[in-house]
This record gives sequence, C-alpha cells and structure tokens, in this order.
Amino acid sequence: MVGYLLERPRRRSQDSLEFNLHEPIYAAGGVVLRRCNHNIEVLVIHRPKYDDWSFPKGKAEPGETPVATALREIEEESSVIAVLLHDLEAVSYDTPQAALNKLVTYFVMTPKGEHDFKKNDEVDEVQWLGVDEAAKKLSYDNDIDLLRKAINIVKNKSLRLYSKEI
Repeated sequence: MVGYLLERPRRRSQDSLEFNLHEPIYAAGGVVLRRCNHNIEVLVIHRPKYDDWSFPKGKAEPGETPVATALREIEEESSVIAVLLHDLEAVSYDTPQAALNKLVTYFVMTPKGEHDFKKNDEVDEVQWLGVDEAAKKLSYDNDIDLLRKAINIVKNKSLRLYSKEI
C-alpha cells in the first residue's frame, strides 16, 4: 500500500524562475502512536520558533524518499526511532514565504522502543498524550484531522503498536 510513496517525486529541471515559484517544498512526517496500559498515545512535539504543538515532520533532502524523510525527521526532532505502519495522507499548504507551497506526506508510525528525548534546535519538548488530550494540545486543525485518520487506520486495519506497560 505504501509502495507508491517509497519513490521520490521527480523534480523538473530548474529552467526558469517562474517554474521555481510553483515547485513545492517536499517534506514528510509521521503520526507516531503507541499503546500504554491498553490506551493509545500519540507523540507531539513543541517547536519554540513557532510556539506550536504538532507532529514531527521536515523537508526532504535531495534524492530522499518520503518514508526516509519521515523516519529521519522523527528521530532528529523527537529522538524516537520509528517503524512505518501505513501511509496516511499528503497535505499541501502555502508557507509564509511568498509563492511557496509545501507538500507534506504523512505516515502512521510506531516507536521501536523507549527513547530519551534530546533537546535540539527545532524542538524543545516532546510529550506522549492520550488521543483526546493530544487533540486539545495540537495547534492546527489539520493535525487533529490527521490524528483522527491515523487512529481509524490503526483500528480498521488492526495494526500492531509498540506497547509500553507501566
């Protein structure tokens, strides 16, 4: 099911300034879910630059696939090593920079285990929250929609999540 997302979208040559204004910025990220005492929890990150709560995501490096980008960005921003479970959705939106569009491909993921967060330049805090609490904390309606879709995929497909028992 995720096969078509494993190939990097082809970029056209940068022939003209006019074309570059319409070329999207490619990015990827994940809705990272785990079970804790039989409840689903979601990983959310705080970015001090924007003072927002969101999911880990970031720009693709040249030649990098969306899956590779998502896995790298999740680890860089949250210190979590994740495992791909299922494709989720591609979201397109305009960035604050003039005439730039961002295309972010999201995946449903689960951690490989427990990881200690290391504060970094982009993220100063991570939290594992219950689904309802995460929906209240997330700064963007689009992220809340992604969370609902990810939960539905996990339930409908009976996907196995990492489980932390305390």
